[in-house]
Amino acid sequence: MSEASSMAAAARMTSLFVPVDWVPLTPGVDALTHPIRAIRANGGGNVTVTTASGESRVMAFSDGETRMIAATHITAATASGLEGAV
Repeated sequence: MSEASSMAAAARMTSLFVPVDWVPLTPGVDALTHPIRAIRANGGGNVTVTTASGESRVMAFSDGETRMIAATHITAATASGLEGAV
C-alpha cells in the first residue's frame, strides 16, 4: 500500500465512531449529561428518544440489542438495562 493510500485509509478510520465509554441511561425530561451515539437495551421493549436533530422517535429493542443513534434525551422506556455509548 502506498503512503498516500495509507493516509487516506487512516483518515477514513478517524470518522468511524468508537465509543470511549458506556453509561447507564435513565429516562426523564432532562437532557442527557452527554449526548449518546448508540443505545443498548439489555431487556427488550420500547425506548423514546430525542434525536440530535430534535425529532422524537420510538425505537423497539429486542433483548441485548444495540442500535446506533445520535440522541440528546431518553424520554420514556419500557426496555430495561439501558446503556448509552459516548
